Amino acid sequence: MGLPRVQLPDGAKRGHPWIYASHDDNAYAGMAVGQGVEVVDAKGQTLGFGLVDPHATIAVRIYDRRAPVDAEYFRRRLVHCIDQRRPLLKITDAMRILHG
Repeated sequence: MGLPRVQLPDGAKRGHPWIYASHDDNAYAGMAVGQGVEVVDAKGQTLGFGLVDPHATIAVRIYDRRAPVDAEYFRRRLVHCIDQRRPLLKITDAMRILHG
């Protein structure tokens, strides 16, 4: 079963990683804080994947345009972070691998 779909409201800025609750106050009713969603346009095309907070001003925060979060998502992102920082091991013995 796929993620619930949330349609990007008319007038929302396409490409922006936030969707404000004021665009459609009822769109997130019944969703839990942290619920994963697929964000789609009026034609049903996927625009990204995000997390919902139905009680916040920013109701949806899009975290990726291509893939929903699962264990493989985090593994792939962490490997990428480590690979990007590997050259720094020549000049330091401490670094932040992942920013919050």
